[in-house]
Formats: sequence, structure tokens, C-alpha cells
Amino acid sequence: MPKTRFIAETAFSHEGNAGYMSEQVHQLMETEADIVKFQVLLEPEYMPNHPMASKCYGLMLPKSDWLELFNTVRSNGKKVLILPVDLEALKWVLSEHLADVIEVHSVNLFRKDFFEIIQAHATTEVILSVSGYELESIDFIVGQYKAIEDVNLSLMFGFQSFPTDPRKLGLNRLRILKERYRIDVGYADHTAWDEDSLGICAAAIALGANTIEK
Repeated sequence: MPKTRFIAETAFSHEGNAGYMSEQVHQLMETEADIVKFQVLLEPEYMPNHPMASKCYGLMLPKSDWLELFNTVRSNGKKVLILPVDLEALKWVLSEHLADVIEVHSVNLFRKDFFEIIQAHATTEVILSVSGYELESIDFIVGQYKAIEDVNLSLMFGFQSFPTDPRKLGLNRLRILKERYRIDVGYADHTAWDEDSLGICAAAIALGANTIEK
């Protein structure tokens, strides 16, 4: 039976504080996580007067800090997964070969510019975050990415809201996705961290998830 991979998701927990993120990453090096995931934002894609623009600027870190974090992860024998939030971040990460794994967030899943940049670079592993998209939409985007030569493609299922109500997970969708597309499927768990979340992750593995993100 293939080994289940575990992803430690850092998201925007740093809130723009590089020191806090560094401390968090060093703590993760003491865990059995196989992969550490970073959401990299370099250029907020909002008009300057948009309410989200100032919030995004508060969540950004300099490239030098990102490089230090990536090096810390790799020097400890773990892989780096990068989810580029904006196009400039995607270009930087791919041109500098900074990621072992690239994840395309559900909000960017159908962006033509994202697809073309990934298509133009030698990217060994791509994860598509399909969230709650209808199967017909997933059919299309999986077909597009499968056509990229030499890419190891997989899907990630999980609701984006935190904490997610465990009664609304719809975990059986994991089995549907795995059987429909015949590629690896992972589960991103956004339920609260308590004794029940381990059981939820175990159920996801039983339903075919080979990667668990927490």
C-alpha cells in the first residue's frame, strides 16, 4: 500500500510577520510532515482603492524571507509545496525552480494565464485544488492539465472555510474523483483541530486519499 503523504499547511497564519513564520516552520521540522505548504503572494491583483488591497499588502513577505523558509524546509529533508496566489508569484516560483510541488488554488483553477505559465515550465508535480466544483468543470480542467507532458497531476479536495462543519464534508467525493479521473486524490482538512479530526483524516484515507493536508 502506498505511503500516505502529510502536508503541513502554513497559509497566511504569519499575517506578514516573517519571524512568526520562521518559528512555525522550525517547529514543523520536528514533526513527521513530509511536505510544508506555503501560500506566496507577491502582487495583490486588486485596484489600489479596493478594500482587499490593503489587507493583501499586510500578508506579504519579501522574496528573501521566502527563500530562507524554503531552504530551511529542504535542508531538513522535507519537500516544499508552493501555492502561488497571484501571477507574479507563479512566474517567480517557476522561473527560479523553487517548488517541489505546485498547487493551483481553486480561485485560479480556470485562469488561462496560470495554465500557460505552468505549461511553459518543466514542473514535475501539480496539484489542482478542485474544492466544490461540478464534475463537468473538473472534467475540462483535468483534461487541459493532463495534456501537459511529463507532469505528475493530482487533485486536492476540501472546503476552504475554517473551521468546516464535519457534517458537511461530503468525503465520498474522494472516491468519486479517484474513480472518475484515475489519478491521485488528496484531502485538505479544514475542520477544527481536535480528537475528531484524526478520525476524519483516517476516513479520507480509507476512501482513497493518498495525501492529507492539515
